[in-house]
Amino acid sequence: MAGRPRSTLRLMLYGLALVVLPLAAALAWVTGQVDHFAGASRAVVAEAVETTRRGGELVAATTRLERLARQYAILEDPELLAAYEGERADFRAVAGGPDGEALRAREAELHQLLRLGEADPAVVAEGFRALRRAVRTAGREGRERIDERAAALQAEARASRRVVLGAVAAVLALTLLVAALLVRRVNRPISQLDRAIRQLGEGRAEAVAIHGPADLEELGERLEWLRQRLAAADAQKARFLRHVSHELKTPLAGIREGAGLLHDGTTGALTREQSEIAGIIRGNAERLQGLIENLLRFNRLQDDEGRPAPTAETALEAVVAEVIAASEPVRRGRAIELTTDLAPARVPGEAGTLRTVVDNLLSNALKFTPRGGEVRVTLRRGADSAVLEVVDTGPGIPAAEAERIFDAFFRGDTPPPQGGSGLGLAIARESARSLGGELELIPGRGRGSRFRLTLPRKPEGLPPCPETDS
Repeated sequence: MAGRPRSTLRLMLYGLALVVLPLAAALAWVTGQVDHFAGASRAVVAEAVETTRRGGELVAATTRLERLARQYAILEDPELLAAYEGERADFRAVAGGPDGEALRAREAELHQLLRLGEADPAVVAEGFRALRRAVRTAGREGRERIDERAAALQAEARASRRVVLGAVAAVLALTLLVAALLVRRVNRPISQLDRAIRQLGEGRAEAVAIHGPADLEELGERLEWLRQRLAAADAQKARFLRHVSHELKTPLAGIREGAGLLHDGTTGALTREQSEIAGIIRGNAERLQGLIENLLRFNRLQDDEGRPAPTAETALEAVVAEVIAASEPVRRGRAIELTTDLAPARVPGEAGTLRTVVDNLLSNALKFTPRGGEVRVTLRRGADSAVLEVVDTGPGIPAAEAERIFDAFFRGDTPPPQGGSGLGLAIARESARSLGGELELIPGRGRGSRFRLTLPRKPEGLPPCPETDS
């Protein structure tokens, strides 16, 4: 894919550069603005100091000139005029530049009067009063210029502050956007990897497809390769179990029939010990055949992907009652009390599949319920579902095993006294899902276990299943 980073590290570096570069540019611009305003402020302060200093020196020089001029106008002493000439040079130096041109012109007129000897004391006094007013006016104008520059600098600073705030907001927004895109670009393939690993752990056979940096896509390809290997291994295991089960059924049937013939005395009378041994052989053969049937049933359920929807419907309460009746010998032998509350509920599915689910649930409850215990079976009918619950008073199931009990061959840390293959609940859940339902363990307080089977109600138009009448 064009423009795709080759690694997550490179993608992170790209993202970091996209985040840092705008911040660095904004910082450089703000630094330049700060330097500009710092320099302008220093210039304004320096000008204010210089204007204040010149104003003071002008006032002092004007005062000295006025004293010497008035003395010379009265005494007409040449030395006073010479002293005036010396002070006049200082005055003109202080009043230099374009701003002091008017002051120098006024002082030149007064100086001309003094040199021509036409300086009347009253005229001299009035001339210097006018010069002092001009000096004060020049000082005030200088301060006003400084104030104007300071005000202009403040206005420029406020405008720059608004620009800086806007730039900072824009950079922050850009940074957040880049960070969000970067997190999404990195997090999405990681989430896909996490979901793929969870699916592998749960045994779901969905294809692994990772979209993102090349190294994560390569990791996704390895996971897909692993998924295919696991799927192939599961298929090979299923074939092996199926073949072995079929191969075992024929000799096992012969053993069971032979043991039955011996036990029934068909080949001749047996002693009591021989009859007991034949009964044990036949019982174990029947038990082994049941285990093989469970293996075949579980393999069929595992292979039935994309199962068609049920084409018939069954009275679930009738199936439950049938299974309960078949369990009477076991309950009577162990003094287990069974209470029921069954509401009529018709659900989609064949009676055989429903019987498998209910029989496994009830058998599991009876296995774990101690002698003299209690099992409770309830069936409720909702608007769009039927809910069957089987509750026992056995030791219960630890929280750590709550989900694993539905795994094939899992027996937990407290297996039932009667033993078991660990396939019953796995077959029950797969059968329930084949009917569009769900089987789950409901957490509870105290001892005992509560299993809940939820099945959809009968869709309109399904015919009744003929097995329900048997």
